[in-house]
Amino acid sequence: RLIGPISTSRVQRGHPPITSFLDLDLDAWEAEARGAYTARYHRLPVATFRQNYVHILRRIRRALGIAYHEQAWWQADLWDPVHDPRIPGRRHEPRGQATVDWSSVEPGWLRAAGQWWLGTLVNADRIRWGSVGRYRTVLCSHFGPFLIERGIDSPVLVTDPVTMLRPFANDFLGWLRTRRAGSGPNKGQPLSNKTISLTQTAVNSMYAFFVEHRDEAAFVLGDPRWREITERHLIMWPRAETISVTHSTEAPEYLDADDLSRVTAHLDLIGLPTTESRTIVVNGHEKEVFGLGDPQVMRAYLLLILTGRRVNEILMLDPEPLSSLLTASGDSERSDAEPKNEASEFFVARLRY
Repeated sequence: RLIGPISTSRVQRGHPPITSFLDLDLDAWEAEARGAYTARYHRLPVATFRQNYVHILRRIRRALGIAYHEQAWWQADLWDPVHDPRIPGRRHEPRGQATVDWSSVEPGWLRAAGQWWLGTLVNADRIRWGSVGRYRTVLCSHFGPFLIERGIDSPVLVTDPVTMLRPFANDFLGWLRTRRAGSGPNKGQPLSNKTISLTQTAVNSMYAFFVEHRDEAAFVLGDPRWREITERHLIMWPRAETISVTHSTEAPEYLDADDLSRVTAHLDLIGLPTTESRTIVVNGHEKEVFGLGDPQVMRAYLLLILTGRRVNEILMLDPEPLSSLLTASGDSERSDAEPKNEASEFFVARLRY
C-alpha cells in the first residue's frame, strides 16, 4: 500500500520512479515509507513501524539479490543455503538454515579472501556449514578489527615477512587476550581459550590455503598482492604457541554400570508426554514425575548407550541412517504347523554416522 505513493512522491520531487526493491537502500526506503505513511494517515508511524517495515524489506531485498545474482554464489554478500540452490549442501545439514552475512567484514580484501577461501572449501566438501559461520565470525569480529586498528591494508600483512611476521602474530595473539566477548553468555568477559584457539586455527588455515593458491587468488580476486605472500605465511603460530583448550576435570569421563543402569531405567521419562507422569523413587521417597515430551532426545540417549559413539556423531545422523546387512526369519523354510521360534528372527544393520 505504500509502494505506489512512495514512487509517486519521488516522481513529483524530480526523482526517477521506483522500478525495483533494489533501487533504494534500506535507510532510503525507511525514510520514504515514513513520509508516505504520514501523508496518508496524517500521523507519525508507531514505534514498531521501522522494525516491521525494514524487516520485510530486508527479506525481499535478500531474495531478489539471490535471484538476480549473476556472479559465483560465494561472491554474494549473503550466503543463504535455503534460498540459493547454487550453494552445495548435505542432504541433512544440522545448521542448514543458518545464513552467513559478509557485508560487515572489513577490510574489503579480507572479505573477498574469506569468501573465496570458504566457498572453495564448501564446493570441495572440505568444511561443514556450521564451521563456515564460525570462521566468518573470526574474520569479522577479531582478525578484521585488529587489522583496521593497526592500519594494515594488505594481505601480505607486513613489509618483511622473514623478520616481521612472527612479531605480527604475537601482537595479534596479545591483542586477542585483551579482548572481551561482545555477546553470548560470557559477554563482558575475556575471550575464552576456545575462541582464541579457533581464531588462530582459522587464520593459519586461511593463509596456508592462500600460500598454496596465491597465483589463482591474484587472478580470481583481482588483487596481485596475493602473489607476494611467502612460505613464511604458512604457519603464523607453531603448535607450541597455539592456545590450548583444556577440558574440565571435575565432570566424570564415563558412567559405571550402576549409574548407567539407573539412567536407562528412567530414560522413558524424557519421551513421556508432558501430560503423563510416572512414580519413581528419589532418595528413598516416592515422587510423581511428569514426562518431558521429547522422544527424539530419548532416542539419542539410547543410541549413545548402545553405540558408545560421541554425542555430536549421534545428533548429526542423517535421516534413515540404517542400511540392512542381513535379515533372517526362517519363515520361508518352516511349515505353518511348526511353532514359531522368536529367537530365530534377527535383523543386522549398518548405522551411518
